Amino acid sequence: MGWWAVDFYNSFGQAFLVGWVIWALLSVTLHELAHGWVAERLGDPTPRALGHLTVNPLTHLGPLGIGFFVLCGLPCGAMPVDQSRLRGRYGMAQVAFAGPMMNAVLALICIVAAAIMIRNGAQGDPRVSVAMIDKLYAFAATGAMINTVLAIFNLLPVYPLDGGRVLMTFSRSYARLMEGEHGFLISLTLLLVLMFLLGGLVWGLGLVVSQVLIDLLAGR
Repeated sequence: MGWWAVDFYNSFGQAFLVGWVIWALLSVTLHELAHGWVAERLGDPTPRALGHLTVNPLTHLGPLGIGFFVLCGLPCGAMPVDQSRLRGRYGMAQVAFAGPMMNAVLALICIVAAAIMIRNGAQGDPRVSVAMIDKLYAFAATGAMINTVLAIFNLLPVYPLDGGRVLMTFSRSYARLMEGEHGFLISLTLLLVLMFLLGGLVWGLGLVVSQVLIDLLAGR
């Protein structure tokens, strides 16, 4: 994963870069808040007690998240959750799954908005300039791509990604491995392998999926 996406600057201009920063920070913030909201609903007061139910992205990112943003173009965040306080056998799986689902919802909203921009542009709405339509489309399409990528990447079954946390809930052997003496080293190695070997594939898949859905809804 990396800042290869800035190559689109020549096509979309400043609207793309501004949209990228806004959507990256907003998407990760809402992703983490989704974890917190579900955790609180399932009986864990930890997110609110530690001041993490806030829209301030810096609270969720921390130094590590900011570093990822600088290096990779997307930040990472964290939401403190006490699994022992969650109600239900699959409480942690529900908390983990909430983050990618938030990104999926945001992606869908952006896809619909981008399709509307295409239709408005094709119809030549006299109330909106072509330049404004293009900028609004670039903003919506950027949000669609970023959130599609985040949803796909976070669902990969590797701890500490959300997919890995879900897998730990349903597989005790995997949970024991990740919680064992070498769990941190194993998870870090797998995560680095995913990022460097599959990162480009995830980016490409996110771009293709979001663009195909936009085109389908736009009827082109």
